[in-house]
Amino acid sequence: MKALRLLPLTGLCLAVGFPLAGICADKVEIRQDFSKTLVYKNSWTSQYFSKRADVIDKDKETGTVDVKHYGDWVSIEEQQAPKEGDAPGTVRIKATLQDAESTVTEDNAKINLNNYPHVMEQLRGRAFSWRITPDGTLDQFAPEFKTYEISSHSLISDLHQLWMPQYRIGLPDGPVGKGDTWTSEQLIKVPINQVEKIGTVKSSSTYQIKKMKMKDGVNKAEIEEVREVQYSGWLFSSGVSIMVDAVGGGKVKWVMDVDNGIVLSQEVKLKYDKVDVTTVDWAFEKPDEMVEDAKAKMKLEFKRKLDEIR
Repeated sequence: MKALRLLPLTGLCLAVGFPLAGICADKVEIRQDFSKTLVYKNSWTSQYFSKRADVIDKDKETGTVDVKHYGDWVSIEEQQAPKEGDAPGTVRIKATLQDAESTVTEDNAKINLNNYPHVMEQLRGRAFSWRITPDGTLDQFAPEFKTYEISSHSLISDLHQLWMPQYRIGLPDGPVGKGDTWTSEQLIKVPINQVEKIGTVKSSSTYQIKKMKMKDGVNKAEIEEVREVQYSGWLFSSGVSIMVDAVGGGKVKWVMDVDNGIVLSQEVKLKYDKVDVTTVDWAFEKPDEMVEDAKAKMKLEFKRKLDEIR
């Protein structure tokens, strides 16, 4: 992803003078400014479906597997001071979660907490931090608490793999206007300690400015992102433990406050129709086993909306 842009385009317009006045009226700089404390409402729904319950779900001999995760949380996001060794322009973020909750269902039946206690309610009041390097790489996602305080490290890796691929918009090389396009790539790596694997989300995106308008005193840009994704991650519930390697994609709608460099809202809709599955025993008593013809599909929807600027 491109380097962070922290200077608004208005400064450029003033600096170069009258000859670019027409361009500056039609073009804006897409950037993200993390200097203010931002409060977001976040929500998501993910679904995994397979016709091979006979080899995927230890509680079934035939039939299908239909696992859904959904939930929401509020994040209070604050910029932190750089650490020793950070390159100039590095941004560090700390986010405290509030009102977090989640639910897991199998075949549309809610899994009770005795069988699956790993819900997001355990993350209420807890904080996470991460780093954005000058070239836009997002890394060093980590909890700001002792991991033994929660039931499973999977809550951390799941949040990492869900949230971080959505956090940064790819930035163009210069000012853009309605109809302009640009591209960006991103790779998120996620340690999955429970099964000693590394999850990844690799995306290639094309962005286009769809609308630009002034509304309620805010200069807004609506941006459409067409995203192609290669995903590798762990999915588990009471009867399922699998590594999923999937290829898919979809669209993301961004609404930006371009003058202040703030994401106002975001809607992500992704589908994965090419899904390979490997069963994984988290007790390490059985070897991993590739599932032939898993007949699997996945979906992900994620939303966030700015609630407050502090």
